[in-house]
Amino acid sequence: MVYLPRLLQQRTNQAPFLSGMRQRKTLDKSRNQESYCTDNSRKQEYINDLNRYELLVIDDLAIERDTEYTAEIVQNVVDSRYRAGLPLIVTTNLKISELMQPHDIRKKRLYSRLKEMCLMIEVSGEDRREKQFYENYAEYKNLLGL
Repeated sequence: MVYLPRLLQQRTNQAPFLSGMRQRKTLDKSRNQESYCTDNSRKQEYINDLNRYELLVIDDLAIERDTEYTAEIVQNVVDSRYRAGLPLIVTTNLKISELMQPHDIRKKRLYSRLKEMCLMIEVSGEDRREKQFYENYAEYKNLLGL
């Protein structure tokens, strides 16, 4: 199985991966540093830095904490890529139905933009992590004599 974003990263050598947790830690770190910059200028600087890459991958959209702050950052990153005409790959565990009809107005705006920018491809099948869990569980149970 080929992991498409990893393949694209190897081909372009310029595709950073943003996960919800990494994005939050990066912004929190820059927010806590003392500087002449305000929070808004730091956020814009972060977004501008992301637009230097020809491709950006947002991994696991919707796992980040559901706050106004993170919603604003994700929205601004996506909008910025859209306005600059830059490509974006987004992965998520959300179902297409959740993307098509979100209940939250913030998410509705974001998902609408993503639907315009991206081709949605639903990947289904067995959860490889769950399969690995059951394999490990059986092995550990056997090792412990249970």
